[in-house]
Amino acid sequence: AFDPVTQQVQAVTGLEFDGGRIALTDISFVLNYFPLGTVAASGTGMAATVDTPAPPGPVTGDSFPTDPHEVIFNEGSIHAYGTGLLTGVVDIDFDLAQDPATVTSQTDGTIQLTLLSQTATTAAYTAHLILPANFEMVLLDDPENQILIEMYTVGTIRATGQYTRCLLEADLTGDCRVDLADLDVLAGQWLAAGEPADCPLTADLSGDDCLVDLRDFAVLAGQWLAGVP
Repeated sequence: AFDPVTQQVQAVTGLEFDGGRIALTDISFVLNYFPLGTVAASGTGMAATVDTPAPPGPVTGDSFPTDPHEVIFNEGSIHAYGTGLLTGVVDIDFDLAQDPATVTSQTDGTIQLTLLSQTATTAAYTAHLILPANFEMVLLDDPENQILIEMYTVGTIRATGQYTRCLLEADLTGDCRVDLADLDVLAGQWLAAGEPADCPLTADLSGDDCLVDLRDFAVLAGQWLAGVP
């Protein structure tokens, strides 16, 4: 939601991640189970994407729960093996591309949007997002031999960027200018009506009546040729 006068962000109600790539540092370690032997493990080329299953996750103020947003480890491999008496007992080869691991974090992240600049037709914003990345993956659970191997990822994903929003309600074609192309869209929906609760009419510019009529034409006329060079 935006303030109609200042264009400042009033509220963010939902957040959705779609794609992106997170690269992880290669890992390796050795655990000594004296006198049985050792367990060595390594992870190479690991990377993940972030996705939000529908619907978007909620945002309250500038914070959001991270559990609706999935981190999908889908690149790289994890290998673990045993030595001594543990040879053959521990033998793990995970190809994350073939068998992705999906995890979520149980904490809160933050998002902040700030108005950067404004013109007659557009408003530009900066976005700052912090997503705690505290995950747990079970690599081996062998109760018979009393062996449990888990991988923990502890870190923070930080993202900063900018985006521009068009301020022209009568821009019906998405090019942030009002011209004949937008008039054509309105003409194509002229006198069409629908259910206000779920209105499919993009040319319903004047309110929530879900009817395209002279009031909507007046909005378009008031912004006519706005944004056109």
